[in-house]
Amino acid sequence: DLREAQVREVMRPREDIIFFNIQDQLQRLTHLFVDQECSRLPVCDGEVNNVLGVMTARDYFLHRDHLRSSEELFTCLRKPFFLPETTDASSLIRQMDRKGEVVAIVVDEYGSVTGLVAREDVVELVVGDIEDRRDMKRHYSEAGTGVIIASGKLELSEFEEVFDYELSSENHMVTVGGWLTEQLGDIPKAGTNYVTKDFLFHVLASDPNRVRRLYIRRLSSSKEDEGNG
Repeated sequence: DLREAQVREVMRPREDIIFFNIQDQLQRLTHLFVDQECSRLPVCDGEVNNVLGVMTARDYFLHRDHLRSSEELFTCLRKPFFLPETTDASSLIRQMDRKGEVVAIVVDEYGSVTGLVAREDVVELVVGDIEDRRDMKRHYSEAGTGVIIASGKLELSEFEEVFDYELSSENHMVTVGGWLTEQLGDIPKAGTNYVTKDFLFHVLASDPNRVRRLYIRRLSSSKEDEGNG
């Protein structure tokens, strides 16, 4: 029963929380977003109990070129949403909907961090595995409205489901990484940008033989002229 289930039953426990230490170099944050496929991270001072705020992948990659040190992250952090571990799951969903939050930092009666919970964790408790997105979740994570961090293996059919937009391929490419390589005529290196009328594709990581990670942002809300604008 959703009303009987408590947050601590569905949360990610403290020892499994991935966070960024404000004392580390910014390259570490890039690594966490790209290689760990995180869409948002708690930013802490030294250890997980000292939560300073939450950084989204979208905010980070939008401001990364202007950040000279980890301390400058403070201007980009979002206020953390703390929640008692005894909160029931139905109350969690109501509070998240009211505040527009998707992630909560779970604390015990002494204020110590005991875990982290995402709205989807609670939804899955009610409806089971979200099958229509479970497979795709391996290939991308949402990083804001119209923004995803994606594997180069994200299939074009999956891209179309996410954005309701078709990327056409003359050579019948299957993946976004292959499609981007087709457009550029070569395997792009990390840092490469490719802009269409409706999307920005920024290569976060690549190997000599393939695109590994991409930052993809919708530039236009228009759904007209589907295809490779």
